[in-house]
Amino acid sequence: SYQAGPTAGSQFTTPAGPDELTYRTEPFASNTAIVGPILATLYVSSTAPDTEVFVQMIDEGPAGAKTYLQRGMLRASHRSVDPELSDWVQAGKRRIMYRPFHPHVGPTPIIPGQVYEYAIEVFPVGHVFRPGHRLTVKIHTPPLVDSYYAYVPRRAPAVNTVLHDAEHPSRIQLPVVPLTRIKLGDELACGEQWQVRCVK
Repeated sequence: SYQAGPTAGSQFTTPAGPDELTYRTEPFASNTAIVGPILATLYVSSTAPDTEVFVQMIDEGPAGAKTYLQRGMLRASHRSVDPELSDWVQAGKRRIMYRPFHPHVGPTPIIPGQVYEYAIEVFPVGHVFRPGHRLTVKIHTPPLVDSYYAYVPRRAPAVNTVLHDAEHPSRIQLPVVPLTRIKLGDELACGEQWQVRCVK
């Protein structure tokens, strides 16, 4: 495994776990649209006083082709949320935040080994998952180089642990839109969508 994501950075292998987490849904039975902002709420501990978390959304086709849709990212020291400037929706008697506002002022380091809750906005996306396709979510550290930026590590490698249990309900909120009355055209092949990366 590697310090800066699945294929980049200095090699850093640990017997305790992989360098990224991957979650997959079951294949969709019908056309399913995800349209709007996405929120990943993760409970994470780290061996470092600061760390970064990337959440990547991917459409994985039946043959394994992966279309990279959108991502969100957050530095642990910038985890504070301003509830007044965040966006909320009313769901029955509950008020649910769906777009957290991080003020990015007064960064606060984390205590190594302590679990923190992170509200990570995945930038809005509009995409239809066709029958047989899966939603794949990858959680990892920043890649050393991607399409637009370079992420140069400024600290020694650390081990991040994502928790998911009754006490730490890590989860993702998806804006699912029904498509029962909409007829869609043919599915585009991997690589045919403009400015959307797809790998086989």
